[in-house]
Formats: sequence, structure tokens, C-alpha cells
Amino acid sequence: MPRRALLFGLALPVLSAVATGLASAQPGSGPRKYVDYPGTATIVAVDKAPDDDPRGRGMAEAGYVVRFAFKPSRPVQEELGRTWLARHPRQEFLLSSGWRPGPKYLAKYGIEKGKGMPATMHVIVQGTSTPVLFDLDGVDATDFFEAAPDAPK
Repeated sequence: MPRRALLFGLALPVLSAVATGLASAQPGSGPRKYVDYPGTATIVAVDKAPDDDPRGRGMAEAGYVVRFAFKPSRPVQEELGRTWLARHPRQEFLLSSGWRPGPKYLAKYGIEKGKGMPATMHVIVQGTSTPVLFDLDGVDATDFFEAAPDAPK
């Protein structure tokens, strides 16, 4: 094989990797980054969801619609976060699967109307993903114990 062909054959994968890297380095790509705002979530509603609710109830005996009002403990700097809170004064809590929590879940985590709970609002500042997220601190949104086949009924 001529030397020029050998060099080109070796250079092609390197150039391809560089081009791929440059193509993926467009603005808005790459790792996502959020700014966190601790605060308080006050539970404003805990209502049984209708049986035909599209969010479902997993395998819990009933699903509940949980809504809360979030108050940050410091001013939100990002316009996106301020606009979100102004347009959405009530947030909804769902399990990470998208299911609604069941009655045993609500009891386990002490979720009840009128209760204030520590919470965190996450506002995206880099990358592309969900623009604003909320966590109820100390509440595990991945705890699907009510969905377990051997869960007590």
C-alpha cells in the first residue's frame, strides 16, 4: 500500500471523530445544568383522582392528585424560573414513573393538605431537558412500594 494511502486511511477515522465532536458541540448541547432554589412546598390539595385518570395509579389501590405551592427561600435569578412560578402558582407532585401516589405512599411521607415541607426548585441554565423541576425534600419519588406485587393491601 502506498504511504499516502496509508496516511489517509489512518487520518480518516481521526477526522471523522473530530467532525463528530464539532457537530455535537452546538450551543445548547452537552451536559445539562440546573440552579437549585431551596424553599417550602405547602400542600394545597390532596384529592382522589378519577378512576379514568390518564396518569393512572400504578398498582396502588387509588391514585391521588397532589398539588403544592412553592415559595423559594431566596429570590429566583433566572427569568425562566420567575416566569414559571408566576404562570404556575400550583405545582403537581407525581412519582418519577408519572404515576400518582397512592394512600399508603401519602401516609408514609406525611403528605397532607396544609402541610409545609422543605422542597427544591431546579431551573435549567445549560443544555436541553425539562426546564423546571421540583423535589419535595425527603420524599422519594422512586419509591414504588405500593406497586410491589406483595405490597400489603
